[in-house]
Amino acid sequence: MSIRIGIPRALLFYHYLPLWETFFQALGAEVILSPPTSQEILNRGVRLGMADLCLPMKVHLGHVEVLRDGCDFLFLPRLVSFSPDSYMCPKFLGLPDFTRAAVEALPPILEPLINAKVKGKGLQEGFVEMGRSLGSREDRIQEAIGEAKRAQARFEDLLHCGIPPAQAMGLVGCRSPRAVAGGKRGGTDLPPLAVVGHPYNLYDSYLNFGLLDRVREWGYEPLTPERVDEGETGAGMAAPRKAIYWSLARHIVASALHFLASGNLAGMIFVSSVACGPDSFCQDLLQRRLRRSYPVPYLSLTLDEHSSYAGVQTRLEAFLDMVRAREGREGPLGDR
Repeated sequence: MSIRIGIPRALLFYHYLPLWETFFQALGAEVILSPPTSQEILNRGVRLGMADLCLPMKVHLGHVEVLRDGCDFLFLPRLVSFSPDSYMCPKFLGLPDFTRAAVEALPPILEPLINAKVKGKGLQEGFVEMGRSLGSREDRIQEAIGEAKRAQARFEDLLHCGIPPAQAMGLVGCRSPRAVAGGKRGGTDLPPLAVVGHPYNLYDSYLNFGLLDRVREWGYEPLTPERVDEGETGAGMAAPRKAIYWSLARHIVASALHFLASGNLAGMIFVSSVACGPDSFCQDLLQRRLRRSYPVPYLSLTLDEHSSYAGVQTRLEAFLDMVRAREGREGPLGDR
C-alpha cells in the first residue's frame, strides 16, 4: 500500500496544488485532500483557533482536523520566503508549529523549509530533503521535482489565460475540475472588474459566498491577481515609494496597479479577512492610489466567521448596482 499524504484544502492549496500533488504522486504516494470548506469545517477551525487568528488560518485548522485520521503524513510546508527580498506572512513561517499546538493527535508532519533568503534552503532543497525523508532514491526525487515544476508551470500559464484554478487543475491532469471546488469558465468578452486579494479568500467559494460567480452574473469578468504574470507587474510596482516585504501582498498590489493602468476597469473589489495585517496595508496603499490617480469605484469586502450570505450579497449588489448605474446600465435580469 502506498503512503497517504494529506494536503488541507486551504491557504496556498489554491495556487500550489499541482506542484505538491505531482511531486508526491511521482514518488508513488497517494495524495489525500480534505473536502471542500463547509460549515462543519469552519466551526471546527473556529473552535480550535485563537480569537485573534485570521479566518483563513482558522479554516486551515478545520481542514487539518478533518484530514488527520485519513493520512499517514500531513504536508505543512514552512514557507519563509520565495524570493531573497520578501517574506511570507509570519503565520506561514510558523504554520507547522501552531497547527501542532492547536490540533491534537496529528500524524507525522512533512514540513520542508522554503527560504530563498538562505543559500541551500530554497524550493529545490526543501523537496529533496522531503523526498529523502520518505525513503525515495535521489534520482527519483530529481525526476519528481522536474515533473512537479512542469505541472506548476502549465497550471500558471492557464491561470494567466483566465482559466479559474479549479478548471486549470483539471487541465494539467492534477485533478478533474469536479474534484476541486471553484469556478468553471475562463476569460470572456465581459467588461473587466478587478477582484483582488489572497487566493484563499478569492477561490474558497464557501467563505466568500460565491463572489466570483456573482460578479459574472452581473455581467462583469472578474480579473484576479493570478491572471497577471510577475513579469508584467514591474512598471506597476515601481510606484510605491518603499518595497512591499510580504510576497503575496506584493503581487496583489502589483496586479491591482496593473489592472488600473489598463484604463478600462469598471471597478475594483478587495477581498480581505479580519486580523490580516498585510491586507490592511495593501488596502490603504490602493485606496490612496485610487483617490489620487484612478476614478474607479472601489469596494472593501472583509470576511470573518460571522459573515453572512445576506450581508455579503447586499454589499456586493449595492456596489455592482452603483457600477452599472455609473455606466448607464441596468442590473441583471431575473432573480438576484
